[in-house]
Amino acid sequence: MLKKFLSSYFGFNKQQRNGLLVLLTISFILLILRISLPYFIEPDKIIVKNLPLLPIEQCKLAVKKNESVVNAFPSDNVDTLFAFNPNEVNMSQLLRLGLKEKTAKTFIKFRNTGFVFKQKEDLKKVYGISESMYNKLEPYIIFNAKKSWNRKSFVAKEKPSETKKEKLKSNLTHEFELIEINSADTLLLLKCPEIDKSLANRIIKFKNRLGGFISISQLKEVYGFDESSFPKIKPYFVIDSEKIKKMNPNSATFYRLNNHPYISYEIAKKIIDWRKKTTLNPTNFAELIDNKEVFERLLPYLSFD
Repeated sequence: MLKKFLSSYFGFNKQQRNGLLVLLTISFILLILRISLPYFIEPDKIIVKNLPLLPIEQCKLAVKKNESVVNAFPSDNVDTLFAFNPNEVNMSQLLRLGLKEKTAKTFIKFRNTGFVFKQKEDLKKVYGISESMYNKLEPYIIFNAKKSWNRKSFVAKEKPSETKKEKLKSNLTHEFELIEINSADTLLLLKCPEIDKSLANRIIKFKNRLGGFISISQLKEVYGFDESSFPKIKPYFVIDSEKIKKMNPNSATFYRLNNHPYISYEIAKKIIDWRKKTTLNPTNFAELIDNKEVFERLLPYLSFD
């Protein structure tokens, strides 16, 4: 049957059929050997000596010798993790660590404002560094052993008798430049050690809704603000009341009115209804609000011109 099949479909003669059978037999034997050999032959043990130090261990050794941390890692590959000191790392090295160019520029700009990284968690204060990126970099963050940073040297030394205007003029003479909160952005707010990135974003959003701060104590009104940290935060800030953005209740949109932290939905509706009948001024606006405390809080943010 097999002979007939092979002869009909493949045209093999007797000699070719014998050769094919021999080839199949050899292939089968080799397959059996390949499967069974690992069970009978044990490879020799490989002993490796004098392995090079891992990057993080090499860096620690360099720090103990007071050598440059970054120079201990000569790799030029992009997105290559290596141990680094955040107070010394440069732009190209940040890119090699895997940071995007925009985030690396923000990092350098943030450090140039005078901020000093004292602990690993400070890296989270840089806008653009996500939690996953921090977790990736955290094992490689290291600080030079002989350098210690004294927070007191960066805190402004204020004279109790100075007025707010005098403080603004004398900022440049302080060891730590005070932050004018009404013109500050997120990066400037992060110069205060007690403010993290999340709180800085909430302060900016509240300030924009408010129109600006007239008192540092208004920080306590920011959602999620820990009042126990206020005494530590207060010395870092000053206020320029001229930077407050006022609104005219006679022309402001309903959205603008309702978005203000001190104006409720009901008061916003009353303002719209009243101004259809009359021009609002401080006198009738106080009557409209019918709440002396709320009126006094709102007045610095209103312009009736």
